[in-house]
Amino acid sequence: MGLVRIATYNIRSLRDDRASVVRVIEGMRADVVCLQEAPRLLFGPTLCRRLADDLGMAMIAGGRSAAANLLLGDPSITVQGTRALLLHRYRWRERRGVAMADLTIRGSRLVIAGFHLSGVETERLGHVDELHQAVDEFCPPSVPMMLAGDVNDEPGSATWIRLAARGVDAATVHSTGDVLTNRTESPTRRIDALFVGPGITVIQTTAIDSPDVRAASDHRPVVADLYVADRPAGTD
Repeated sequence: MGLVRIATYNIRSLRDDRASVVRVIEGMRADVVCLQEAPRLLFGPTLCRRLADDLGMAMIAGGRSAAANLLLGDPSITVQGTRALLLHRYRWRERRGVAMADLTIRGSRLVIAGFHLSGVETERLGHVDELHQAVDEFCPPSVPMMLAGDVNDEPGSATWIRLAARGVDAATVHSTGDVLTNRTESPTRRIDALFVGPGITVIQTTAIDSPDVRAASDHRPVVADLYVADRPAGTD
């Protein structure tokens, strides 16, 4: 089994204190960071590349093609494949998407899907179904899979239950400190999460709070330490 660290973080298009965002992500020491609301409008791709460069990380998947979901990772990670997906757009609502990658991290292989769901419940439920279908199509057999992102809902909701039916809510296994994430100052809800499938064991999760977190965005990031099972011989 291999130890990996994965984080999820809504950076609000870098509209707040960019230097704080950099320091927060550096402090995570994560192998992969699943970002939501990465810059995607004018100069968005350039701003994403600059962020990756400042962090010494590689742009793995997503960005504008995944509706501002972006996966950044350590340059040593081997990338087997990636996919960016735009989810169904309801009327005039903000576009939502998914960034997926099939990765090998220090010998451990897993598929990660970073997502950001709608603020409207009926749309969220439809997007979860699209997300699950996309992961089923992308993830090779016997490769462990996890989802990480901004749910825009909280535990106990229909959306959360549907997500947790396909992967364990990592924070319910073991979490340290305050688990709430929806605001950096006095948060009241847990809306950012990681869901892990078979073959992944949760060690712990942490919702980070610090002066830099409070200056960087309107969400607290979540970091998860995980063990990923060795891939059986002969699997693709």
